[in-house]
Amino acid sequence: MAEAQRFSHIKVSDADDDIVIQAGAVSTVAPEEAAAPAERPQPVEPAAAPPAPAREDAYRETTLEDLESSTMGTAQKAVIVLAVLGVIAFAVWYCLLR
Repeated sequence: MAEAQRFSHIKVSDADDDIVIQAGAVSTVAPEEAAAPAERPQPVEPAAAPPAPAREDAYRETTLEDLESSTMGTAQKAVIVLAVLGVIAFAVWYCLLR
């Protein structure tokens, strides 16, 4: 049978008040006023964010023309040559030296 509350460090009682914390909210109430119970404010609808302006460097799908116009870098060429040499070396070892 499992031991209940063996590692529990959290205690809950009926006397605890429920406090809601909103991330990024700045309290405008003085600490003395916050201790006094007050009426709950009605929920406010969040203001709609303005649409983001279109930028020239925004995401654009890569096309075949983009790929054809660019050149392959030296590092890419070196990796491809090493991969081909590795495949050839493995084939020679597997067929002849095994």
